[in-house]
Amino acid sequence: MLAKKAFSADLEHRKVFFMELGLCVALFVSIVAFEWNFKEPEAGISFASGKVAEDVTELIPIVEEPQKVPEVVQPSIVSDEFRIVPNNVSLNNNVDFFDSEPTADPVTVVSISVGTKAVEDVKEDDLPFIVVEDMPTFQNSGIEGFQKYVMKNVVYNEAARDAGTVGTVIVEFVIGKTGKIEDIKILRGVDPVLDNEVVRVLKNAPGWKPGYQRGNPVKVKFTLPVKFALQ
Repeated sequence: MLAKKAFSADLEHRKVFFMELGLCVALFVSIVAFEWNFKEPEAGISFASGKVAEDVTELIPIVEEPQKVPEVVQPSIVSDEFRIVPNNVSLNNNVDFFDSEPTADPVTVVSISVGTKAVEDVKEDDLPFIVVEDMPTFQNSGIEGFQKYVMKNVVYNEAARDAGTVGTVIVEFVIGKTGKIEDIKILRGVDPVLDNEVVRVLKNAPGWKPGYQRGNPVKVKFTLPVKFALQ
C-alpha cells in the first residue's frame, strides 16, 4: 500500500501562486529602484545644520611705497682750464707693454673749483710734462737712441737666464731740468734681479739735454720697455 501526503500538506498545487507572487515583488523592487533619486549632495552644504559652508579668504591690500627719487647734484663747473700744449702736436698716451717702441705716460692736471676761478693743486714747475715744444734729447737722438743704449748695457743675469726667466720690464723715469734722470720707477717687473739691473743702467746713464717749454727747461716723463728674451 503506497503512502500519500495529505492535501493540506502538499504544496505542489501552490507552486504557480508562489511564482506569481515572486514576480510581482521583483517587479515592484525594480520600479522603486528606477524611480529613486540618487543625486549626490552639493558641495558646500552641511546636512547637519542646513547651512552653506563657504570658504572666506581675507585679502590683505598691498600698498606700494613710493620710490624716492634721488636728488641730482650738479657738478661744479670749472670756468678756467689752462693746459700748455702746442697746436701742431698730436698727443698719443697709449702705452703698449708688448711693443718695443717707448711711449710717454699721461699726466693729469688736478684743479679745484673755488667760485669762478680754478686753482691748480700742483705747481706747473714741479709737474712733469708728456710733450713739450723742445723734447729732451740723448746723444743727438731721442728716446729711441736711449733705448738702444739701455739694451746694449743691460747684463742678462746668468742665473735668471739659466732658469728661463723672460719678459718685459716697464720702467718709468723723468728727465729733470738739468738733463739728469730722476724718479726711476718699475711699473711692471719680471724678476727682482732683472728689475734692479734696469734701474742700475738708468742711474749710470749719461745726462740728457733737457726739454724746453716757452724757452724754459721743464721736466719730461718717459716710459721705457726693456725686453729680456732667450736667443
